[in-house]
Amino acid sequence: MCVVVVVFRLTMSNILELMHQVANGMAYLESKNYVHRDLRAGNVLLVDEHHAKIIDFGMSKALGFYDQYYQVCVCVCV
Repeated sequence: MCVVVVVFRLTMSNILELMHQVANGMAYLESKNYVHRDLRAGNVLLVDEHHAKIIDFGMSKALGFYDQYYQVCVCVCV
């Protein structure tokens, strides 16, 4: 068994780039009517300093056209 550990030195620019990729990935899942339900740092793989991948879809849920996973309640305070 061989374990390879790679250490990345990330700049703030790299971190923002990776966060943007994760946000785009989650928006893509939403556009396909999926809810990941377990997005956390442990479920984001860093391929290198510039590429992130979202993993662990074991808890994901496909939503139907009329399913409502979230309910929005708007409260107006006067």
